Parts: sequence; C-alpha cells; structure tokens
Amino acid sequence: GIYVRKGEPLFTIYSPQLLSAQEEFLITGKRKLADADSRSAKTKLLLLGVSESQIDELRQKGVPSNYMAIISPVSGYVIFKSVLEGGHVKPGETLFRIADISRVWVLVDIYESDIPLVKAGQKADIFVTSLPGKKLAGKITYLYPYLSPRTRSMKVRIELENSDEKLKPEMYADVRVKVDLGKRLVVPQSAVLDSGLRKIVFIRTGAGTFAPREIETGNPVGNYRP
Repeated sequence: GIYVRKGEPLFTIYSPQLLSAQEEFLITGKRKLADADSRSAKTKLLLLGVSESQIDELRQKGVPSNYMAIISPVSGYVIFKSVLEGGHVKPGETLFRIADISRVWVLVDIYESDIPLVKAGQKADIFVTSLPGKKLAGKITYLYPYLSPRTRSMKVRIELENSDEKLKPEMYADVRVKVDLGKRLVVPQSAVLDSGLRKIVFIRTGAGTFAPREIETGNPVGNYRP
C-alpha cells in the first residue's frame, strides 16, 4: 500500500555476486583495461539491477558496498512484498510488485454479435459508478483474439489517462462505443414477434387490415432493429 517513487531504495541486499561484480568494475577502472572490458563490467552491474547513479557513486568511492540498495524502477504503489529483514532470497524470486496506475486499462466484454462492429482506434465513452455524471473519453487499443466460452464475449482493451488516480483497479464501468451503421430500414423492437425460430412483423395491407411477414433483423440499435 505504500507509494514509492522511481529511484527510491526498496531494500538492501548482500550478494556475493553483486560484491564480485563491484570489485571487477573497480579493478577494470584502476588498471585502465580496455574499454570493452570496462563496458562489460558496467553492463554486468546494470543487469544485476544496479542503477547508473549507484555505479557513479561506486566509482567515486572506490570501495565496493557489502550491502547494495535495490532501487525502484518505477513510481507506484507496493501491491506485493515477500522480502523480510534478515531473510534469504533466490534468483528469480519476486520480492516486490509495484503498480503504476497513472495510466489504466478498461477491459470491456463485447458480445459475439457485436464483434464485427468494433475495431482498434474507435473512441469510447466510459461511465464509472464511483464518478457519477462524469464521462471519460478513451480509445480502443487492442482486441483480444479469443472469446470467453462461458459468456460468448470478446475482451477489448481501452487505455485511459489516470494522473489524478481517481480510477482504481477492479472498478466497474459502463462503456459505450458509437458505430456508424449508415442508413438502414428499421422497425421498433416492440413490433417484432420473435419465436426463437422466426421473426414476424405485421404490415398494413389496407384500411384496418394487416398481414404477417417473416423478416431478418440485425443487432438492436436503441429501441429499434435494422
């Protein structure tokens, strides 16, 4: 839950590998070895998570540090921490997770019948329950290439700026995507009798007389069907 800024130390660690890499870097500098060797020693430190500023400090001190501070690579909130004071860690183990929510994703479920109408780049209006009366503008950036077998829907990603951090992970929102369907013949939804097998409407054939007609309809648009 703590907010950390990029460049701030998260914890300090003792590692023989880090200590050896520091010594190697200092030796290449003292002996003025080939530039390639010097770059290699510096690259090794960078790959081990040592920042440029820490390398500059190491060069100025000329003495390796037994305990090296691990610097946060991003600004954000700590959402996971497994490291404890005096504990042991292994290579590849996740010690911290930091979430930057200054830019967030909205994941939208698009029903199977609406998939052909949705494309990357389309604008969308987002209405968040916790921000009543406020409309947020976003853009569809990615369409997932598969459907959920349970809901028969496809997920669509919308990216939003969130510099004020009013949007929180796991919030719910309503999303509206406007699609130009062109000019089409439509009928009120209430005029369509849908048996599940056929769709029937009644047309006026004369004064006070009507006749049934079977039709095919598209996706509902408001209170109408094309």
